[in-house]
Amino acid sequence: LFSVVKGQADREKHKISLESEAADTNSCEADDGGTIDYHGIGLFCPLDLESEHRDFLVDIVNYGFSKQISLALFSMGAQRPCGSTTAQVSGHIPSHDVEIFYSDRLPTEVLPLTAYLVAVTASKRTLRRDQLENLCIAAMRLATKIESQYLLSEEILADFDLKKLNRMEREICEATEFRLLQCGAIFFMRIIQKLVERHSWQWKFAKFASQLAYCQMELAMLKPALLAGVVMRLCCLLVGDNEWPQECYEVLGEPIEDYDEPHAILCRLILTARVDDVFAEVYVHWHYVVERGLSIRPGWIEEQSKAANHVKMVGDRIFKE
Repeated sequence: LFSVVKGQADREKHKISLESEAADTNSCEADDGGTIDYHGIGLFCPLDLESEHRDFLVDIVNYGFSKQISLALFSMGAQRPCGSTTAQVSGHIPSHDVEIFYSDRLPTEVLPLTAYLVAVTASKRTLRRDQLENLCIAAMRLATKIESQYLLSEEILADFDLKKLNRMEREICEATEFRLLQCGAIFFMRIIQKLVERHSWQWKFAKFASQLAYCQMELAMLKPALLAGVVMRLCCLLVGDNEWPQECYEVLGEPIEDYDEPHAILCRLILTARVDDVFAEVYVHWHYVVERGLSIRPGWIEEQSKAANHVKMVGDRIFKE
């Protein structure tokens, strides 16, 4: 009897201790000097908040923001005189790596990490055009080692010289200074998924949109937190104008006005993927979920894409004058 009573008292004491810790860890410092109440906003599940490790939740989110993938180096000014061009590399990623990405059914995180590794390496190394294929495959193989429990299939690797892939992998590691563990858009998308998801198709649509975004340089070079916000906001606005929770802007910490142009580009890119042959093999995997999302507000996404009609894109198709 004594042990039972003592056990109850210990549990109550532990509960009070957790509640006390909650007051201390309920907010974190924002970039502008304010505070973001991640717990109060509802970012974490009740099960997370009951854990005795709950005080690490905010630290994990903050660490993710500090370790965002940045493609700022991958610009025309940063390229070597005899190196590849932005257009060549950005065009090569969707036509080759995306095809392998879907044929091998790899985790969503693999594609943005691959794009990051390719971008940084191309901006820091002098590459011949015939080396781009090896660069893309080596980057995807390395990204797979990091983000997947499975390696690239032997059927894919059999078409390449392993010595050249190994050499290129070392080039990637040196170009990135071995900073391989970065947080991409999918990390931030998952952070706010609980706040915005109302329908089962929305998360699938978001994954498709984020993968597609890395095929367009204007989107691939965005800060991952902003790209995550653009993608997740689109999934909400497809349902209705009032579906996107305003507190998400606060969580992601990016200026609201920075969403507009990427939003229009993403809308036009999605419309292009539906009809252009370049994306045919990719789109077949997502046809149902995309059509489901676009059917809710007929003509809305075409109207939203107008602001991006000036952007150079595969096929250069215009969906709304």
